Amino acid sequence: MLTARLYDILPDRIRAAAAWGWVFDACLVLIVMSVYRLQLYTQDGFAFGDFLFTGPFCLAILSACCSASTSGHPQSGFMGRLLATSPLVWLADCAFAAYLVQDALLHTMPLSKHLRSAPDALAHAALSFGIGALVHPVEAACARWVDRRIRAA
Repeated sequence: MLTARLYDILPDRIRAAAAWGWVFDACLVLIVMSVYRLQLYTQDGFAFGDFLFTGPFCLAILSACCSASTSGHPQSGFMGRLLATSPLVWLADCAFAAYLVQDALLHTMPLSKHLRSAPDALAHAALSFGIGALVHPVEAACARWVDRRIRAA
């Protein structure tokens, strides 16, 4: 919330700076390197906790918003441009629907209850996104209906 507030009060000339895309890239590299350097990934999965990542994640969000603030697409950097490609944007649109069905799907796959193997995890992700892509138009229509009702009130 504070990052969104900071974005709102930033002057337009700072928001439009060309370096924000590279700041986003640097934040992602710092976060990924820190996860491996701090050995936060174990055989049992990721360790839980904040690990002082709030600041880098907030800066990554702020830099992504600023990078796309002038034209709606990142103006610099590599990762922002990659994440703005059509296939990844489509996957992002389907991600909430995939999130909604993934838990129910997990319970229908009893052999992969804990998804310990890579093939099980990939199958679960592929099925979640496949079903999510089918459910997405219904979810989007419901969201538009709710939005119209809220605006009419």
